[in-house]
Parts: sequence; C-alpha cells; structure tokens
Amino acid sequence: MNKDITDILCDEAAVLLDEKIKSLGRKLNYREYERIEEDVLHSWFENERLDDVMEYVLFNFDTNGGNDLRKFLSHELVEERNAKKLHKLFRGLIPGRMNAFWTQLSSPSKGSIGNITFASSAKAETLEVMLEYYNAMLELGEEDAASKIKEEMLQFNSEEKKKPSKPDPRKIDNCLFWELINISSTNASSASEFISNLETELTKFKATEIKNFQKLLITYQHNLDSWDLWAFAYIAKGGCSDDSFDYFKNWIISQGQETYKISCENFDKLIDVFEPCWGLECEELSYVADAAYYNRQGKPMPSISIPVSKIKGEPWEEDELKNKYSRIWNEFS
Repeated sequence: MNKDITDILCDEAAVLLDEKIKSLGRKLNYREYERIEEDVLHSWFENERLDDVMEYVLFNFDTNGGNDLRKFLSHELVEERNAKKLHKLFRGLIPGRMNAFWTQLSSPSKGSIGNITFASSAKAETLEVMLEYYNAMLELGEEDAASKIKEEMLQFNSEEKKKPSKPDPRKIDNCLFWELINISSTNASSASEFISNLETELTKFKATEIKNFQKLLITYQHNLDSWDLWAFAYIAKGGCSDDSFDYFKNWIISQGQETYKISCENFDKLIDVFEPCWGLECEELSYVADAAYYNRQGKPMPSISIPVSKIKGEPWEEDELKNKYSRIWNEFS
C-alpha cells in the first residue's frame, strides 16, 4: 500500500527533526521547528522529486494559496518541457479556485462587503493561476492548449457559466451513479478536480435526476456508518472527528463501487485495495448536487430528508484501537 503524501512528508520531517536536535544539542525553537517542512520541500526540489512536490501542492493548495511553491514548481516543469505534468498541476488547481468564486457569487450574502471581498479575491487568484497556465503552454509551443485556456479565462472573467444544454434523458439509478463517479474521478489529480468534473456531468441531467443522485449519495453515506470503518479512518488519519468521518465516507464513495462495497461488507480488507489520496477526505461531494441543481434550475435544490439509522457495530475507545484492530494498526503505525 502506498503512503499518502502527507505521511511521506511527516516521516521525512521526523527524521530531519531528530537530526537537527542532535546537531544542536537542544530542542528547536518555534521558527526552527516551522522551517522543518520547508527544508523537506527544499530537499525534494534539490533531488528532483517533482512528483512528490506536485502531490503536496495539489493536496494542500487545491482551492487557494501556495503561490510561491506553485510558481517554482511550474517553472521547473516548463524547464523540463513537461506539458503533461503541467496539465496535471493546473487542472488540479483551477477547479477549486473557480468553485470558491462561484460559491461566493451565488451566496445568500451576495452584495455584502464580506462577500464582495471574498469573491474579488477568489476571482483574482483564479485568473492569476489560469494566466500562469496559459503562459506555460505558450512557452512550450502548445498553441491549441493555450487557445483553449484563453477561452476558459474569458468565459470565467465574464462571471457567467455556460448555459446547460438539453438535459440527458437517462434516469440516475445505482448503476449510473457509479458510472458518473468513475467518469469524474478518472485522471482527477485533486478532490477539487473530481468535484468539478462531477458537477459538469450532473448538470447535464434533469433537476429531478440530480435530486435522485443526492438521495443515492445520502443512502450510501448512511450505509457506511459503522464503528469498524470509523476505527479504520481514525487509525489511517491519526484521529477522526465525526465531521472528518463524514468526509472520509465521501472519499470512500469517490474511489468507486468496489471500494465502497468492501468498506460496507468487509472493512478490514480495505487495506488490500487502499490507495491514499486527497488526504482521505472529499467534503465537497456532499454539496456537488446542490451546485449542479443550481446550474440547471437557477435556484437552490429543495432539502432532501432520508431516515438515519443508528451507527452499526460496537463503540470503541481510543486506547482500545491497537488491540481491537491490530492488523489495521500495524499497517499504519
């Protein structure tokens, strides 16, 4: 099983921290401790571990921030003339920034000072990243790609989403639900890109079918409510609140039907198919149908109520996890 990029960074930071303490013969002060992560990232650049840097950027800055690190990484990829990885980087960063802007634009507080401030900031940052992407493609001579990005920039700058086409006549049932999940997750380099893809796919359907998608999602979320799976999440993530467990369940669903079924029926075998990504969370999956419904109808989706069953299994205490779930504990310890 591969480690999540945050685990890799933490492992290497722990080694570096131990070396620095031994070298200095004292504990590190706050600023020195803070620099450990920067030193690890610097070593990744020095050792040309650009894939690790990219995974770190996509996980930590998929909706905002990380400007200096992103610019340095994109510069290195341009120097390598690696268009494929540049596409992965920017296509992973742009959707989350766009969504932050659209969320502010459709907010009930639209027009307030706070809303205007956040919306302006989100729009400016999105356009900055898109322009960086555009310039990178021009520098590599990728004129068709640059032209497409320019069209996207102009469309976004107009603050108008493309109007939905004639709706897809299909009914969203169990099979189509998982088909849409798989289509949207294929080649998605971040949770934000997955959500953006899924929103685009859902917007193609009638409003009633978008509601059906949400009903199925809520049902699948409830089916994953078990103390055993919560224990798995707690151990894998190094702690897991009730909200964090909700985001973990969304992540399980985002990984497809096979991972979902294993999680429901035989959670301890999840280790055998477990491929960590996106920090093991996908919070936005809970809201993607709302966004798609708004795109299609121009108004909020009515609330959906489904009876909630009691969480399955036997409750546990944190100090019981090592013995009660020894295989999972040993895998992540």
